[in-house]
Amino acid sequence: MKILVLSNLCLFPHWHLCSDLLVSTDNKSVRLDRLFSVLSTHGPGLGVNRPGLPDVCIMHINQLDEWRRRRVLQPSLNSAHHSENSVNDFAPRGTDNLFHFDRVLVDVPCSTDRTALTGDMGSLFSRGNAKLRINLPDVQLGLLRYIN
Repeated sequence: MKILVLSNLCLFPHWHLCSDLLVSTDNKSVRLDRLFSVLSTHGPGLGVNRPGLPDVCIMHINQLDEWRRRRVLQPSLNSAHHSENSVNDFAPRGTDNLFHFDRVLVDVPCSTDRTALTGDMGSLFSRGNAKLRINLPDVQLGLLRYIN
């Protein structure tokens, strides 16, 4: 299961009122490129210091560790990077709570996943895992409660 950790991500009508940080544990650049595309076409897009638009940045979870370390060692230095995108003066809500995220978006395995199409042996869609599939909403809720 791949988890995208979001802080204040808001794609609703008042999305322009918040600053966003999106962190991905997915190491596949294709998925991150797709996420860039979705945010650009269905949300506020990506970028910083845009008049009337929120600061939105996507970073890999490995970059988050470096970002957190910098924030702890040098609180005045707020930076996050993803390829050519960089953000200055950008931090989660409240500097005393660097490890808390408001929302978590979980990329749930589905029947179109490559592993399910090529062979479901041992996956969520294998014959013996029907109970896991039924309980998936409970697992997701548990993840959200654990994070909060």
